[in-house]
Amino acid sequence: MKYFALIILVLLLSCTKKDKPDCYVCTITFIMTTDVPVDGYPAVTSQDVELCDVTLEQVIAFEETNKGAESAVIGGVTYSSSYSTHCAVK
Repeated sequence: MKYFALIILVLLLSCTKKDKPDCYVCTITFIMTTDVPVDGYPAVTSQDVELCDVTLEQVIAFEETNKGAESAVIGGVTYSSSYSTHCAVK
């Protein structure tokens, strides 16, 4: 009986709980503005993206890749769009 208890104890101690990998929630925020008053502008929208099984370096690269600004003139109105990304551990 002592050996049976010893085997159970060894099995319990040898089982290790796998660490759950970190997941990140990245929020990409889009801001649209115009140079003259236009109904519906400025407009702000956002989108969440979940990243799992990635390194911190990959998350930083994702943030850097998903930011920027653009503009276009349509019908004499300049529409400007900017977007940025912020990631946080879930």
